[in-house]
Amino acid sequence: LEAGFDFDISPTADNDAIGNVKYAFELGGKTKLPLAIGSYNMHQKFKSASYAVAGRTFGFGRLSLGALRTESATRWFAGVDRPISDRWTLMADYTSGRENYWSAGVNCNLNDHISILVGAEYPNDPGADVIYSLHLAICGKLFHSSSN
Repeated sequence: LEAGFDFDISPTADNDAIGNVKYAFELGGKTKLPLAIGSYNMHQKFKSASYAVAGRTFGFGRLSLGALRTESATRWFAGVDRPISDRWTLMADYTSGRENYWSAGVNCNLNDHISILVGAEYPNDPGADVIYSLHLAICGKLFHSSSN
C-alpha cells in the first residue's frame, strides 16, 4: 500500500496538499504481472479519479500502461521509469485527453518506505500552463512493528 501527497509548486499555486493512494499486487503463475489500483486528486476542491495500471520491467526500465476514470471520461496512460542508481529514477508518462498532461520527473528513494518525486506536467491543451509538482510517497510496512 502506498499513500502520498502531491503539492503544486508552480509560482501561482495555492500549495494545497492533494492526497492519493495506491495498492500494488501481482497476478499469474510463473510469469507474474504487476498491477496496481488507486485513486488521486483526493481533495475537497477536486473530484477524485480512479485508475488501474499494469507494468513490466525490462533491461532498460519499467513500462506501464493503464486506464483512469474521471467524472466525465475514461482515459488511457502510458509511462516509463528508468533507474539511474539505487536511489534515483527518471520517470515520464502521458495521459490521453485534452484536459490532461504528459510529465517528466525524477524520483529519489530516501529509504525503503519514503520517496520524493519532483517533476513538470506539460498540458495536452496548448493554452494551459505547465505545472511543477512535488510528490511525497509513504509505502510498505512503515507503520507496522517488526513483530508483524
